[in-house]
Amino acid sequence: MGKITISDNVSLDGVTQDPAGDEGFRHGGWAGRPYDREETAQILLDEALGTQALLFGRHSYEFFAMRWPARTGALAERLNSLPKYVVSSILQDPAWNNTTSRARQ
Repeated sequence: MGKITISDNVSLDGVTQDPAGDEGFRHGGWAGRPYDREETAQILLDEALGTQALLFGRHSYEFFAMRWPARTGALAERLNSLPKYVVSSILQDPAWNNTTSRARQ
C-alpha cells in the first residue's frame, strides 16, 4: 500500500480556486503562474519527481488534462508520464495517457 501526499495551493484566508488566474474566477490569480518563477517551478518539479502517481477528482483532472499534454519541459514530461487515477462517477474514457478512472461508491 502506498502513501498519499496532498499538495495544494491555498491562500492564507482559505481561497483554493484558480491560483494562477487561468479560469477567470473573481478571486483567481492570487498566486500567479508558477512556471514563470524559477524557484516555484523547481519545487513543483521536485514534488512531481518524488511521486509515483497522481490522484484527482474529475474537475481537477479535466483542468490538468486540458493543459498538460500539450506542454513541454521537465515538469510536463513527468506529469504526462505518471499514472493518473481519477475518482469520478461521471468521467468516461479519459484521454490523458496513463489514466484510470474509478467510479465513486
